Amino acid sequence: RRQRQMCIRDSQEYGWERVDFIISENIKLAVFYDIDEIMENLTNYAIIHNRLIVRPINFTDNKYELKDCVYKRIGDIALVLYVLLYDDDEMGLGTLKVRKVFADKWKKDYSKIWEEALLNTNVWAPPRMYMHAMDLIDPPYTQGAFMSLGYKFEKINPLSAPTITTVKKKNGAIAMFYPGVLEKLAEICDGSYYVSFTSIHDVRIHPISTVQPRQILRSLKNVNKMFNQPSDILSRQIFIYDFEKKNLTPIEM
Repeated sequence: RRQRQMCIRDSQEYGWERVDFIISENIKLAVFYDIDEIMENLTNYAIIHNRLIVRPINFTDNKYELKDCVYKRIGDIALVLYVLLYDDDEMGLGTLKVRKVFADKWKKDYSKIWEEALLNTNVWAPPRMYMHAMDLIDPPYTQGAFMSLGYKFEKINPLSAPTITTVKKKNGAIAMFYPGVLEKLAEICDGSYYVSFTSIHDVRIHPISTVQPRQILRSLKNVNKMFNQPSDILSRQIFIYDFEKKNLTPIEM
């Protein structure tokens, strides 16, 4: 029922072509239900490529376990390539880091692998921007769909920081690395902006004219201290997206 409601909402917002795309992608992801069967096909790119996704974790805290895995590093953040094993209400989310020994057997260009994995992740968990904290509590599926054609966004209040995440929220910080997201947020912020990765699940953005980076860093440190599980911490740095240079980099402070 929930999937059907989502399709109806998407048909109203984006048209039935979008719904057909989502359904076809979900069918691809549902080809295997048996985890053993997935594991047996890890070296078969033709079978496994639709299950490749990207998840963000802190590099500093996980650098030892990442040494044999496929990832990209941005500051103290690692964007890690995973195989999606399962994702349902009963079992939760199950993924497996892709090791270089398996990726090398695919004999595919890493940039193409990465491009496909980000596309899969985007389809699996589309990006969202919520202007107020209360918006994060069971929002309508289409609320905050800032990457959608014709989306009308509110003007950013200088006293608040919009939250960037995904419809699933879990591991929602990955939304910042979807194609076109950084550039779109620059349009919304009317230029460059600071980025605070407040957890692996969400991000706060601040137009550079609204706050000083040291103030954001103090807030981030306080947020990180509150986590019971260190694995929820994504970054201990503040980043800036430079509108003119078109890049995201950590600020040295």
